Parts: sequence; C-alpha cells; structure tokens
Amino acid sequence: MTNIIYGDTSGTLFCEQVGGDQTLIGPSATSIYETVVTQIYGDAQAMQDFARGGNDFIIGGSATNLSEQIYGDAYVMSGLSQGGNDSIFGGRTHGYNHPVVYGDAFEMHDNAKAGGDWIVGNDANVYGDAFTMDGGTIGGNDCIMGSSTDTSLYGDASALKDHAQGGNDLIWVTAGTSLVQIFGDGALSGFARGGNDRIIGPDDSASCVIRGDGRMSDNAVGGDDVIVAGAHSNNQIWGDGERTGSDTVGGSDTFVFAPGIAQNRIMDFEQGKDHIDLTAFAAQGVHDLGDLNIRSGNITLPGGTSYTGSLIGFGTDSYIALVGVEHPAGSDFIFA
Repeated sequence: MTNIIYGDTSGTLFCEQVGGDQTLIGPSATSIYETVVTQIYGDAQAMQDFARGGNDFIIGGSATNLSEQIYGDAYVMSGLSQGGNDSIFGGRTHGYNHPVVYGDAFEMHDNAKAGGDWIVGNDANVYGDAFTMDGGTIGGNDCIMGSSTDTSLYGDASALKDHAQGGNDLIWVTAGTSLVQIFGDGALSGFARGGNDRIIGPDDSASCVIRGDGRMSDNAVGGDDVIVAGAHSNNQIWGDGERTGSDTVGGSDTFVFAPGIAQNRIMDFEQGKDHIDLTAFAAQGVHDLGDLNIRSGNITLPGGTSYTGSLIGFGTDSYIALVGVEHPAGSDFIFA
C-alpha cells in the first residue's frame, strides 16, 4: 500500500491560490520486515498560473525497505507558480536503498520559480529544485547537506534546458561519506545557465565526484562556482562538466584546498579564468608559484592512472593533478 500525503490538496493550486505552511511527517516501519512506500507533496499534485507553495516542514520516514519520494511543493509546477521556502529532512533506510527529495517539484516548466529550501538529505538522493527544469524556470538558492554513502546531490536539477537558470546553492557533505556525487547544477543545454554555487566536499571520503555544473551543450553557460576539497579524500573535481560544441561557456571557478588534502584531480581547469586557492598553505611557507613542487608532462598517479598535464605535490599521496594543463602560471593561483 502506498501512503500519499498532501499538505493542501490532491488536485491543483491555480490562479493566485497559496498553500499553507504545513508540518508533514512520513510514516515509519513498525518492524524491520515492513516495507514502507510513501509520496509526500508539501502542497499539491500540481501548481500553475500564479499559485504559491507554502513554507513547509517535512520529515521523511524510516524503514529498512523505504521507497519514498518527497516533493516540497508539487509534482509539476508551471506557469508563473512559485515554490515555498521548505525545510525537508529525507528518509532513513539504514543503507539498503535511497529515498528521493525534490525541493520543489519533479518537473518545472514555463516560468515557474523554485523556493529557497533547506534540505538535510539523510539517506536520500537530493534535487534542490526538480528533476528537470525547462522553459524560463529559475532555481532557488538552496542549502543542502548530504550525509549518506552512495548518493547524488544536485543543487538544482539533473537537467536544465532552454533558458532555465540555476540558483546559487550551498551544498556540503559530512565527513566519511564516500561514493557520493555532488552537482551544483546538472546537465545544461539550450541557453541554460548554471548558478554560482559553493560546494564543500566531505573529509575522509574514499571516492567523491564534485561538479560545479554537469555536461554542457548548445549555448549553455556555466556558473562561477567555489569548490572546497575535503581533507584526506579522493576527489575528482569539475568546475564545469564535459562540453559538446564550441558555443558553451564555462564559468570562472575557484578550487579551494587546505593542508590535509589527499588525492585531487581537477579535470577541466581553464587558465585565465579559473583559480586554485592555496591561501591556507601560507603557514607552510607557500606564498607564490616558486614555493610549489610541480611536475609537468605525462604523469602517472598512484594506482596507475595516467594523463598529460601537471602535478602539484604536497607529500606522499597528497597532490592536486591538473589534467590537460602542462604549464600552470602564477596567475592561476591565489596565495596569501
């Protein structure tokens, strides 16, 4: 049996209707053998016209076998509808599977605008605004915290199309979280624009992929993101995603590192646009390019991965690899 919970109506909010500020709590299992299937909608099944969602407080359920989807506002938002500023806590599954949190809706169309949500993922995969955004939709400025292994966190949506615009999101992941993928924005196509996001990676992560923006095509423009690498972590970092065609424009991204870093690969560093912030290394005597241990050319990393570019070493198994950049310049860095 599926538990379906609506904050306001199982139908549509339309015209200038406004959803209430609700507290909604998903059901939890009464035994370890019980399967819980739940859908929670903060406001309605759909929102259109000038409808506005309420500022809801939503808590997901808990079960060993939990199939749960939380929509902060509705399944579909269209017209000039606007999501509320929701606080959402994803469900807990004890590591067996992952519920999903959508800060606003599954789909956003036309000129719908997402709210500024505060989301704690727990064991959930998180989409700060929606699964897909198209038309002239605008993402909210969300705060998202992840804490579960083998999850994906998106500041806005998995795909932004047409003239969709991502919000300026803050995403951070707690220590010890591995096999996590973090996207400030998902795939950008058409004339979509990524938001200016700040992403803080987890400490002590065996594997973390951080992307300021996802794959880019057509006339997409990436955001100006700040990505902070976690300590003692194996990080693959992209300021912008893989790019198709010559009309995409990457953002001006900043990659921040501090003592205690482990294995870090920057996959798409753009000289003259991106920067590597090493101000935290000032106490270790790093103040300019001459203080860095840099190797260039064909590099083989521990474990056998090879690439052409450069390697900035900070000790055994502590490095920043710049894939495709053989001659880093002083202007590529920020020093103290």
